[in-house]
Amino acid sequence: MPGILSYVRVSRVHTLTMSGLSILCTYGYCKLRYYADYDIWNHTAFICVSLAILLFHLATNTISEYRDCLMGVDDIHSSATKYRLVTGIVPRKHVLWIGIAAFILASVLGIAAMMIGSEVLLLPGLIGACISISYSEKPLMLKYKPCGEACVFLAYGPLLFASCVLSLVGRVSVVDVIFAVPFGLMTTMILLANNIRDYEYDTGKASTLVTKIGVRRSWVLLLTMVHVAYAIILTLAYCDVLQLSSLLVLITYPLLLIAYRKRRDASMVNILGMLHIGFCLITVFCLFGLSQRDVVQNQIDLRDMVNIESSSWAEVQKVVDERVGTSKKGVLFLVDVDNVLTFTDHPCTYPDNVKTHYAFFNGQSAEEINEAWGKVFMNNPQKVIDDYAASVISDWQKNGGSVMGFTSLVVGENNEVIQRRNGNLQAMFGMQPVLSVPQKTAGGAVFYPSCISTDGEKLGKGEALRECLPKMKSKPRVMVFIDDSEKNLVSVREKTPDNCILITIHYTGYQTQIPQSPVTRSQFEEFWKQHLTD
Repeated sequence: MPGILSYVRVSRVHTLTMSGLSILCTYGYCKLRYYADYDIWNHTAFICVSLAILLFHLATNTISEYRDCLMGVDDIHSSATKYRLVTGIVPRKHVLWIGIAAFILASVLGIAAMMIGSEVLLLPGLIGACISISYSEKPLMLKYKPCGEACVFLAYGPLLFASCVLSLVGRVSVVDVIFAVPFGLMTTMILLANNIRDYEYDTGKASTLVTKIGVRRSWVLLLTMVHVAYAIILTLAYCDVLQLSSLLVLITYPLLLIAYRKRRDASMVNILGMLHIGFCLITVFCLFGLSQRDVVQNQIDLRDMVNIESSSWAEVQKVVDERVGTSKKGVLFLVDVDNVLTFTDHPCTYPDNVKTHYAFFNGQSAEEINEAWGKVFMNNPQKVIDDYAASVISDWQKNGGSVMGFTSLVVGENNEVIQRRNGNLQAMFGMQPVLSVPQKTAGGAVFYPSCISTDGEKLGKGEALRECLPKMKSKPRVMVFIDDSEKNLVSVREKTPDNCILITIHYTGYQTQIPQSPVTRSQFEEFWKQHLTD
């Protein structure tokens, strides 16, 4: 009776590391890209899908091994057949039973994932099941045709990643599929290398891609695929989709050169396997390790942060230093612009005067009022509310923190207001870009390099922040939100992901720092009518 190790070897269980590492890469990628949705992630569905993928992989391995042996494709004299079924290491039917059992269990887990998660998972599940069974079985028998590599790329690239992302966050984007391409290519490379090694034995027995185009062209194709995989990772890092630390995948490049030098040696397949594993491991390390900013030493209880008040920027700095410490690495500071950083230098915009004469705005919609404020900001000079603010923001950034302005201005089709606001923040306070290019989110928030706009009062600041977090270069582990409005503080507290430490500061300094210059009702109406009708 053969031992368990013999079944493990003939089933090629070690190849499941390819799928396993790709699944880990998908999870790390989601932590980076879908950070803001963490509290609604469906981990149960993700686990079901992950196990189903591994079992489909095992089913494909074993059924393919059985079919190879049955058709006489494997040659007992080949250097790669030491632990293959053709040697009689285990009974043939046992391997077939393992494959069928793995396929059935994978199907059950796929159905469970669909019931727990989303019905959309049915499509990738059916495609994966069809590829698994059709790879070596009739009527298609894909592995014995030149399309075998294409099927492996689809199954272990876009299909694997799309299934995992869908199960975890309930949606998938074009960028997610692009991220999957390198891993599909690296897995396909292993199959192509196997077929290059077995070229002589496959000729006349199986019609593989290598037997169709020849060994030389196959090596050109293999090298092209691997370089495309590296290029996509580097491009995603350049475009801020991934961390720059992803450049570390280049460390594995020498393995490709070694494998090419040994292209006439059967060991080159093992070297390329090490290349694949190294590529995935470094990606996992970058996504889970270097992409996670340092957590502050002082663990902060969210409940203690609710009612912190500061009446000056000196107090703000003191509170932050006490709670966070000297190093601001991994901390994102979100600062309301109006009445916290700046104010419009005209008496008719001062808070007390607006409060006194606010009845004038009755009948105007919130959007009209916000548009009027936008014109005010465009046509009237902005003054710094506290001269000390610029030095505080500079200090935060020098110590590793990121700082962004946060406004509720209506932007609409014309982004001139937010463009000027973004420029003012960079010029007046030295705010460094958190994003390289402007973007507009599906919910209406506008995300400029140094400023976020909710595009009016319809979208709360909490919702806007939630939409913008996935677009940031680095996902913060600590956020400090400073605003003069209790409503905005509550909104951000409600929408902040559970796995992010949040400090909210209610800034009350404007009450004493903005000049108190009373205006008459007629003066107020004359000023605002101009901006409401222009």
